[in-house]
Amino acid sequence: MYQELAKRADEKGNQKLAARWNLAAELIIGFVAYRHSSCNLSVIAKLTEHSFSNDRTLEAQEIAHYTTSSLTALMENNMALAQQLMSDAQETKEAGIRCRHWFTFIKNEIATHHATQELTFEEAAIQYRANALSATQAGNNIIAQHWAEAACLAQEASRKKEFSVAAYVTSGNTLLSSYWELSRDDSYRAAKLKVKVALALEQGQSALAQEYDDLALLAEKISVYRENLVRAMINGEVATIPHWRRAAELLNKSLETRIALKNSPVEEPLLSYQKTIIMATEQAAESHCELIPQLQKKKKISLLSVHFSEKSHQEAAKALQAFQASDLSAAATATSRASLYGNASQLSKKAADAKTKWYTLGIPFLYWMHRVRKVKQTLEQLT
Repeated sequence: MYQELAKRADEKGNQKLAARWNLAAELIIGFVAYRHSSCNLSVIAKLTEHSFSNDRTLEAQEIAHYTTSSLTALMENNMALAQQLMSDAQETKEAGIRCRHWFTFIKNEIATHHATQELTFEEAAIQYRANALSATQAGNNIIAQHWAEAACLAQEASRKKEFSVAAYVTSGNTLLSSYWELSRDDSYRAAKLKVKVALALEQGQSALAQEYDDLALLAEKISVYRENLVRAMINGEVATIPHWRRAAELLNKSLETRIALKNSPVEEPLLSYQKTIIMATEQAAESHCELIPQLQKKKKISLLSVHFSEKSHQEAAKALQAFQASDLSAAATATSRASLYGNASQLSKKAADAKTKWYTLGIPFLYWMHRVRKVKQTLEQLT
């Protein structure tokens, strides 16, 4: 296909565009030859010597030239030439995207040459399904269920990998591609945690299995949030984008903290500060998510709950920092403030819910807002 596009550009007299398409074709041909030669690096060494360091600059200059020339043609009432030049500008961008994609793909292949690779998503899914079948045949249906769920999550990671590549190659949308990659990684992380659940159950460690299952569910939720973020971007749901993004970021922080505690347990009182951060982080993520259905219905919303939960998260982080600096007084104050902000967030949610119930004459709403004001007064006094 790229060779055909190069031929078409050459026939139109656009040698620069033809060269771009030919390079994209050569990169693919070189990569196939590399794979068929038992990954002999010399096969594609010449191709990878091509410098892409200033390629974006050259591409931008070419596109600018086409665009400017198109405007000149338009001013001279030469509509056909103007359209052709704009088409060349767009095609130059597309050719550049594909060249960089394959160049990056080959660089990654070389970087991992002879490196120990873990299973691909597809291979992992096949292996996990086989383990699920073995567990079923042995009568261990609960263990089989976790192996099957791990397989589904690995397959989901494979699907999102394809979406990531498609977003980059088809439209050059690196932002969408990067979010698909993050969602892919979260799905696979959930799959590997599900594997740990199954292995723990096989060893009769039910408590450990439950801990890993909670982590797997959290990783899966993060993956869903990031997929929802991509969908919101594609569908133009601008108002919901920052909330999906922030909710995923917060839950990811919580998961990383939980995994760190799992791998390197800490003792009191440090543990209590870590738990406070986890609770505040997950509450903030929940506050962001609860706003999204209202935003999708284009309802007027209150951001109080989000504001308070974010402040709770900040104060929890300050408390840990103060404790690590041996400033126990500041740590205690920040912990109290984190708790109060958390309470204010919950109360503001109740106030927002009461406000929607017109038949109550607004009395519950006024009551909950009064409670919120009392908490704010306490916070002002707590320095």
